[in-house]
Amino acid sequence: MSRIFALRRLKYRILAVTLSGIVVSGALWLGVILYFNAEQNRTNELRSTVEHTRIAALRMGNEATEYMSWDVRTPAFHKTGRTQNLDDHEASLQALEQEIGHLASLEHAGLVNPRSVEELTGLSKRYRQSFHRLVTAFRERGHEIWGLEGKWEQTILKLEVVLAQFQDPTLQFDLLELRRAQQDYLHLGQEQQVLQFRYAIRPLRDKVMTFADGGDLLERVNGCEAAFDELLAVQKKIGLNEREGLRGELTGTGLAMDPLIEELLREAIVRDDRAARTFDLMLLAGGLVSLLLGAAFAITFAKRLSRPIEALTRVMGEVVESGDLTRRVEVQSADEVGLLSAAFNRMVEKLNRSQESLVSVHQGLEHAKEEFKLLLDSTAEGIYGVDLAGKCIFSNPACAHLLGYEKLEELLGHNMHALMHHSRPDSSPYPVSECRIYQATRDGKGTHVDDEVLWRADGTSFPVEYWSNPMFREREVIGSVVTFVDIRERKRAEESLRLSMAAMEAASRAKSEFLANMSHEIRTPMNGVIGMSELLLDTPLDAEQREYVVTIGNSADLLLTIINDILDFSKIEAKHLSLEAIEFNLRDAMSNALQPLGPRADKKGLELACHVLANVPDNVVGDPSRLRQVVNNLVGNAIKFTDNGEVVLRVELASQTQDEVELHFSIRDTGIGIPADKQELIFEPFAQADGSTTRKYGGTGLGLTISTKLVEMMSGRIWVESLPGQGSTFHFLAKLGHQKGTTVKVPPVSIARLLQCRVLIVDDNATNRRILEDMVQQWEMRPTTIADGESALTEMKHAADSGDPFSLILLDGHMPQMDGFALAERIKAVPACGGATIMMLTSDGQRGDAARCRDLGVAAYLVKPIRQGDLLNAILEALGTIPIKKAPPISRPNLPTSHRSLRILLAEDNAVNQRLAVRLLEKRGHSVAVANNGREALAALEKEPFQLILMDVQMPEMDGMEATARIRVMEKTTGKHIPILAMTAHAMQGDRERCLEGGMDGYFSKPIRILALHEMIEHVMSL
Repeated sequence: MSRIFALRRLKYRILAVTLSGIVVSGALWLGVILYFNAEQNRTNELRSTVEHTRIAALRMGNEATEYMSWDVRTPAFHKTGRTQNLDDHEASLQALEQEIGHLASLEHAGLVNPRSVEELTGLSKRYRQSFHRLVTAFRERGHEIWGLEGKWEQTILKLEVVLAQFQDPTLQFDLLELRRAQQDYLHLGQEQQVLQFRYAIRPLRDKVMTFADGGDLLERVNGCEAAFDELLAVQKKIGLNEREGLRGELTGTGLAMDPLIEELLREAIVRDDRAARTFDLMLLAGGLVSLLLGAAFAITFAKRLSRPIEALTRVMGEVVESGDLTRRVEVQSADEVGLLSAAFNRMVEKLNRSQESLVSVHQGLEHAKEEFKLLLDSTAEGIYGVDLAGKCIFSNPACAHLLGYEKLEELLGHNMHALMHHSRPDSSPYPVSECRIYQATRDGKGTHVDDEVLWRADGTSFPVEYWSNPMFREREVIGSVVTFVDIRERKRAEESLRLSMAAMEAASRAKSEFLANMSHEIRTPMNGVIGMSELLLDTPLDAEQREYVVTIGNSADLLLTIINDILDFSKIEAKHLSLEAIEFNLRDAMSNALQPLGPRADKKGLELACHVLANVPDNVVGDPSRLRQVVNNLVGNAIKFTDNGEVVLRVELASQTQDEVELHFSIRDTGIGIPADKQELIFEPFAQADGSTTRKYGGTGLGLTISTKLVEMMSGRIWVESLPGQGSTFHFLAKLGHQKGTTVKVPPVSIARLLQCRVLIVDDNATNRRILEDMVQQWEMRPTTIADGESALTEMKHAADSGDPFSLILLDGHMPQMDGFALAERIKAVPACGGATIMMLTSDGQRGDAARCRDLGVAAYLVKPIRQGDLLNAILEALGTIPIKKAPPISRPNLPTSHRSLRILLAEDNAVNQRLAVRLLEKRGHSVAVANNGREALAALEKEPFQLILMDVQMPEMDGMEATARIRVMEKTTGKHIPILAMTAHAMQGDRERCLEGGMDGYFSKPIRILALHEMIEHVMSL
């Protein structure tokens, strides 16, 4: 401490004291950190080794399970022995044994329980012995199979020799199918291949039985099938006992490892927690020691510092009070306090020597001037000053260097505009009156320019960025100061960036063109698949054939959905996706979104419900198609991942202003749920919560990504709440506009009929009861909700006895114990209850339901999810408030009712699409002529008139856009207008707009949907 205070300068004392405290504190903290790092590294090594051991054991168990699942009936098993998979499993065993060996090395450091490591080592050895016994047992059974396979092959060869004598191509085809089924079974050996072989031999037997002399041939066919049955019987019984016994040994050994590994992992966690607590205690102790040391240093230093300062303060006070300038302060040290005392003494002396004070002031001014010069000389930017005449009054060396002058004198006193700013970048003269450098002196405001050049002494120019600011003296402009920098490097970088951006834009255009071409090439054959499937469904089919055709159509729809998802994702990535602002009815839009999902939910036995709260406005402005796309994606996912229970869409008001409304959408299901650590991952492109779900449930992983982007474009956000095994709830917020001047759909006089009308709601699902109750309460009806049929009958009898019977009964068609139809029959049988109006609600309409409703006197039959407006109209019609409109009892899509026959020209180059479109149009009574390209279409128009043209866009020789343009030119002379409907596989952003701008009246993207096509034709013909 004495050495510290022996330092001459106070700042050195402070620095020394501070450094001493820092060194002591740092040493303490360093020791604590080093100790904790050592402990943490050992703990991390232990945890990592245990985790690797657990992963190796898990992988080994999975591979063993897969190996045991191989059936000895599989011929490929006996021929190959699955050698590659056995080698892989041997590698997994070695990896596990290596990790156990690492645990054994940590045992010597005292980090692992020796007993656990010893037991793990024994279990791994026992597992290796059991698995090798299992493989040996399987391999020893293959020879018997090979003999039976040879016998089967001989029967088929004999059959081929006999069939070769017949010149019947159908027999040869059946024999080829038989051979293909045999090869598939020998390579795969699954149950599906067994059925394939039996299906292949059946038609061959049937043909042989028709031959008059085919007895020997029939015997050979039966012998072939008998050899196959013998092979199949032997394969089924071989190896089962050995496999089951060894399977138990392997399973038991694997299960015995799990608790040991878990115990080791718990020990690692306990050790980690103990090290963390020790580190916290050491941190606290180090902090206390540092605090005590700092306090000791501060107290000691304050005492040694305060004495000379107190003496200086006392003398200064005496000088001020007495005015005695002869008083002096005794200089006690050579540090800063001593210097301050000496300075005070000198100050008193200089008060009597004013002349010396003036000299000191002059020296200060010279020093300031020198510092200003040093500042100018050391600045890398060019700086110069000009007076009002434009002459240079000062400059720095950087200015002369940038302008190509060796001495500053070559600039001082010269007109700077004439020297270096006389011409523009294109070498044209630059008048002084337009010079923006002098603008600072003219306007009294600074200017900043980066698109001009300055000229060097050698006549060359360079791009600059300069700032010109006025100089003031007593509020008057006396000139300006100009600062400039050479920006050649920046200009080169900007040019490079411009070229890079141009390359990126070219790549983006190439990507868009590629996606457009791929969309066209994929949609063209898809159009044939989907269209022909729909045509085939209109022909007489048995149940099995209809199932196959429906499966083809569903698969094509799924592929089309994937294509649309990829296109939407590419539009979002390229920022080409935009939202429309259309007036629409929110409740109808939500019902339309759920309507096609109803059969999927009903097929899985799920309740699908839509609940739009009463305070949510109906008439809004936004993009209904994109909103439906988000809802359809989220509800579709909920149905996909839910096996039982319900899926509920709920819409509520989050907030609203005069111009817009923010809505909160939630989709709740009772499905498999999502783990917490995967809830952020599922919103990433091509990601799902678990890779195995892709194999089980399918999907591209793009739906949630697209939904997220669409919600963000609606000024909202999307998130999920979920617990595994308990279901999920997806939420999103979206902002929509208010419609101006909305109208009331139903006259108040009609609704007045429903006021205080008693209604009984019978549904076994609580959510549906709550939604229906909320709907009818909006019309001031008095609802009562019941969960089953027996309780409903009891409640109706009680209401009738009390003199307040129910006027309306809403029944669920599908309920346990007593469904809606049985309950309606019971109600009609009770005289006291028979006067109520009954309406039936069901998840999916079935054939025959309409007749049952008529027989039971049911007034209306609606399919869930139910639109609120449809329910209101049905209630009003059923109660006789408004005239009843005749309509089908089940709401299903129907073709347009117009049967106007048209003469149509189809311009299409694809033969499949030609055949499909012609068949669809002719079924509606239209007459169709076909042109293979735009040139043939023009030729056909010259021969005969047409009422409508269906024009493909991409065709050889002359495409649809050019043909449309020529037709519109021809119409200018004839004065007639032929409607042209674009029917194309182009579905990228802007394709519809380009078709309409090219003179077409409508746009229809492939694949062709029957209903949509005829609706578009009716729309175009009505224009």
